[in-house]
Amino acid sequence: MARPPASIPRWLAPATAALAGATASVAALGPLGAGLVDHRVPPLLHDRLVGSAAVSLAVLVPLTLAAALLLRRRSPAGPLLALSVALGHWYLAAELVLVPERTGRPGDDEVFLPLFVAVLLLATAVAVGAWSAASTATTRLDRPTGTLVGVGLLMGSGLFVLGRHVPAWLDVVRGAPSAEYLAGPGAWWAVAFQELALLLPVSAAAGIAVLRRLPWSGHAAFAASGLLAVVGAAVGGAAWSSTRGYAGPTVDGATSTSAIGLVTAVPAVLCWVAVARTGRQNWASPVDHPGAGPAPDVGPRASSPAVAAPEARSDRHPGTIPRPRSAP
Repeated sequence: MARPPASIPRWLAPATAALAGATASVAALGPLGAGLVDHRVPPLLHDRLVGSAAVSLAVLVPLTLAAALLLRRRSPAGPLLALSVALGHWYLAAELVLVPERTGRPGDDEVFLPLFVAVLLLATAVAVGAWSAASTATTRLDRPTGTLVGVGLLMGSGLFVLGRHVPAWLDVVRGAPSAEYLAGPGAWWAVAFQELALLLPVSAAAGIAVLRRLPWSGHAAFAASGLLAVVGAAVGGAAWSSTRGYAGPTVDGATSTSAIGLVTAVPAVLCWVAVARTGRQNWASPVDHPGAGPAPDVGPRASSPAVAAPEARSDRHPGTIPRPRSAP
């Protein structure tokens, strides 16, 4: 089977590695590491940032480094993995910019704003580059898997976003807000807006596109499922971190949040299982860099040169009918 007609730009691998390094630096400088970044958040939300940083270091950064290595090797799996993690980097970095309360609380996180912006810009560049480099042949999902992924994206986003924020919003309306809301109303609304304005629309649009089998639905499925899985893991880690003292979530609440996080990872697992099951032939040969020319044919050679030559011309010019050589 022919290789997928995709190309990986040379800058994408180092940009992906730089994205992993920038996110690791944010976590290492924050409350989980050296503590040099003092976020302007209450203690409860401070612990949530610790949990998010732990998930970034344990899950997001290793996956991003793996994507950079695959891109370096020009593997078709590289753009898919980079696309799956890039939006997660963007989401967590945006949270660090939007959540802190800039008035009335001590802190110095604004000093590190250039680092946060660097993560946002690198994540955007990697997402755009990976989307362009990913081959449609490797992201195409068969109908049963596409149905499962589409339904999973719709249900996962609805369960994760609406299931978390609608009950909390109703508590606020009834005058009995949660401890998390009371700890920082501005931060709570910032997170709610981020998930309702980014996570829910992206996941819902990708799910509908996959169910309708639109041409770009495979790319969208990998991007949205990766974002949903990363955010679900980060929220689960943050919930467990918040159980350490304060009037935060209980162990039961953290367990239920972690269960929701596991459910949100199902679409991403289905996408990668589908690729591993149906696209093994696409991983056999590397993807060309732009301008590098076509890769040599590694298929079996015909025994007769008179037959092999027209076949090679047909491969170089798809859609043409090879003409037989005239007799001497």
